[in-house]
Amino acid sequence: MEFDHYQVLGVARTASENDIRAAFKSLAKKYHPDKHQGQAFYEEHFKKINLAYQVLSDKNKKSIYDRRYYSQSTNIPKSSPEAKRTYTYSAKKSPPKNKSTQRKAQSKGAERKAWIVAAIGILTVIVCGTFLYFFMNHYTANLYYEEGLALEKDKAYIPAMEKYSEALGFEKDFVPAYIKRGKLRMAYLYDYQGAFNDFGQALKYSEKPDFYTYFYRGKCLVKLEKYSEALEDFVACNKLNQFYDSAYFYRAEIENFVFEKPTLAIKNYNKVIKLNPKSAEAYFGRGYCYQALSRHKEAIRNINTAISSNENEGEWFYYRALSKLALADTTSSCDDLFIAIQKKCKKAYPLLKNYCNI
Repeated sequence: MEFDHYQVLGVARTASENDIRAAFKSLAKKYHPDKHQGQAFYEEHFKKINLAYQVLSDKNKKSIYDRRYYSQSTNIPKSSPEAKRTYTYSAKKSPPKNKSTQRKAQSKGAERKAWIVAAIGILTVIVCGTFLYFFMNHYTANLYYEEGLALEKDKAYIPAMEKYSEALGFEKDFVPAYIKRGKLRMAYLYDYQGAFNDFGQALKYSEKPDFYTYFYRGKCLVKLEKYSEALEDFVACNKLNQFYDSAYFYRAEIENFVFEKPTLAIKNYNKVIKLNPKSAEAYFGRGYCYQALSRHKEAIRNINTAISSNENEGEWFYYRALSKLALADTTSSCDDLFIAIQKKCKKAYPLLKNYCNI
């Protein structure tokens, strides 16, 4: 923690609920940002005051906080009985010569036993303390995670993301919190680099990575224009789930429009269409590939199927017109160009002027 909640409110650990409430009200009035417009110090300090009150006014959270930050490990006192006995023994007069060997052996044995007992005690304290530390961290992380889920359900996305971050502050390998925060960063902050980092951490700490995590990280990489890495993530996604058509579609789009490899792209479009026969975008993409390979009749058939499912895409009419022109079907091509222009496809204007007597 960067600050002590009790120090922030100016109260003792033994303060009552009324004392805590009174201290909060007094400080809130003094440091409220509305009274100090534009001064970052008051805004940040007010956040600390508000957070401190939220924790200390809630019995459950206060109990967790006290156990986490004020628990003390128990050490063996320096003046232990063993130490005293050792000191007292050493102060006695030397035993008679004929008994010295026996006394020395007894002394060494007692010392050895004392060290063994002390070592076992210290080890026990360390093990128990470590177990308690990790248990409390896990418990607290789950509390924050559940609060984040509730906030997300109420569409309070930014507060939910903050709760997921708090959960990760207590348990750095909390995979579900990384995934939840990553999705919110993508959808509502458009923070694709941050989301990419979250999905990467989720994959790092997952014992058995989920195909969705690879898919979402791949989408972030597409937004970041890191297409080769994105393609690797989509391939990894399909290795874990060979029936996930969305990953095949992204692979085909990258191969088609980024790397200009229509033959490879057609194979992935085929898989998309097999899994989802109603995917108009996949039919258009495959038609575009056939056009790049000068297989115009197949291009037209695929684009026809795409347009029959979605007539709102002006570019689809434009590309169908290109294949029709390649087959010398000028009349039908001009009809498509007119429709493309009506649907605000600016690419169609030059062709319309050149081939349609406009």
